[in-house]
Amino acid sequence: MNRIIPLLCLLLAACQDQGTNPTPPASTADVVLPVPQHRVTDDFLLTAEARQIESLGGIRSIVIRCHCAEQDIIRDDQASGLVLDMSGQQGSQGYHGEQSVPGQMQPRDLLFDRSVRGDTLTLHSREWLYVHHFSQITRLQVRLPSRITLRFEPLSEEELYQHSPFKAR
Repeated sequence: MNRIIPLLCLLLAACQDQGTNPTPPASTADVVLPVPQHRVTDDFLLTAEARQIESLGGIRSIVIRCHCAEQDIIRDDQASGLVLDMSGQQGSQGYHGEQSVPGQMQPRDLLFDRSVRGDTLTLHSREWLYVHHFSQITRLQVRLPSRITLRFEPLSEEELYQHSPFKAR
């Protein structure tokens, strides 16, 4: 009997902890894990993939602002929302100094920021460029219903520089 009471207390505490934890994020791209840093000399290249799902209630047109090297559009009348599948890279090219490098690219860096105005959804990529360093979407697949108008607006190099985390604000 003396052994059962501590065991019951442990089980009760574990059940209570489960009830107080927040619900997990809807997308694995929203999960932020600590990324170990290491130092390298010369260039590096990290890759990641992410999926972003947007509901389209009342949306009639979509504008995607990105530099996205490769775009693939799939019209699917069975789709009720917008699905974006992205592959991307983060790294340096032509850099010859010592630098800190994360152990991996975070999928959240590939997600689009969103804004809605009237019946138009505008998605803006988080891509950036700064001297030898970059974060870019290399492949974007867009799946949406045929009834939705889609327009791409490419980001200029100047706009990519404006998004750089290294740029003084």
